[in-house]
Amino acid sequence: MSKTNSLPEEKCPEKEVALDPKRVRSVILRVTELRATYQRYLVKLFSKNNKQVNSKQAVSLLRLSSCEAKDVLKHMMCLEWVKQTKAGNYTLNANTPEEVVDWNTDDPWVTASKVFKPCYIGGWSAAQYWKMTTEYLNGARVYTQKEVDAKAINIKHCVYSLKNTEPDLFFGLDTVIQQGVEVAISDPERTVLDFITVPYTVASGGMDDAQQIFHFYMHSRYKDLKRLRKYILQCHHAPILFKRFGFLMESFYPQEEDFIYFSQLRMTDEYASLDKTPIDNGLAQKWRICLPENWEESNANQTGKQIYEIWSDL
Repeated sequence: MSKTNSLPEEKCPEKEVALDPKRVRSVILRVTELRATYQRYLVKLFSKNNKQVNSKQAVSLLRLSSCEAKDVLKHMMCLEWVKQTKAGNYTLNANTPEEVVDWNTDDPWVTASKVFKPCYIGGWSAAQYWKMTTEYLNGARVYTQKEVDAKAINIKHCVYSLKNTEPDLFFGLDTVIQQGVEVAISDPERTVLDFITVPYTVASGGMDDAQQIFHFYMHSRYKDLKRLRKYILQCHHAPILFKRFGFLMESFYPQEEDFIYFSQLRMTDEYASLDKTPIDNGLAQKWRICLPENWEESNANQTGKQIYEIWSDL
C-alpha cells in the first residue's frame, strides 16, 4: 500500500502581546518599593556594631510576628544580603552591596519628624505599630502642622502620605524612640478616630478597612471608650463622628449602651454619610446616616470578634 503524503500543518503565527506601559511601570514601582522596604528592614536588624541577630531579636526589632519576621529573613537570604549560621543566627553577608547597607539612612519616622515637624505618625503606620492590622504598607502616614501642597512626597524611595492638621487637633499622641529620636505617634484611640473621621484617605479600602481597625480595637486590650469619647468631643465635627461611631457600635456592639446613649445625645438633625462613596443604598434613620453601596452584603457575616480571632492567630 502506498502511503499518501500528508501536507504539513501550517502553524499559526504567534500574536505579539502588547504590554500595557502603565502596568509595566506599576510592577517596576512595586518591585522598587519592596526592595526599599527590605533595605530599611536590613538597617533595623543590623548596625555598624551588630552584625548578627536571631529570630527573636528580629521580631522585636522589626515589630513583626514570628512568621512575618522569618519571611523577611528568608527573602533577604534569597537576595543574598544575609546568611544563616549553623547556630540558627543570621549574619550580614560580606559581599552585600554598600548601597544596600546605608547606615546613614534615617528611619522613615525619623525623617518625617525632621522634615514635617511639628507632626505625628498616624493612619496605617500607627495601626501597624499598635498591631491593629496585619497589612504592611510601604511609607508613612504623616499628620503635620506644616503647610504642604502635595498629598504625597517621595523621599529616598519612601512615600510620605501627608495631611495638614490644625494645632488644636494635636491630641491623643504617644511618643516612641526611633534611632534615638523621639517621634510622636497617635495612640490607639486617636488612630481609630482618624480612620473613622476620614476613612477614604487614611485607608485604601474606605470604611471597610476602617471597620477592621475599629473591630480590632474593640476586642483589644487598648479599648478605652471613655478616652475615645473624650477625643471625639475635641474634634471639629463631633456630631458627625458620634453618628458614625454610634451607628457602628449599635450595629456590632449593642451591649455598649452607655457609649450609644452618649452618642445619641450629641447628634444633630442633619444627615451625614458613613463613608464618602458615590452611591448610597439606604438610610439609617435613627442615626441620620447614609449607608454606602452593598453595606448589608459586605458586612452580613462580619463581626469584630471574628476579625480579632483571625488576626490574633497570625
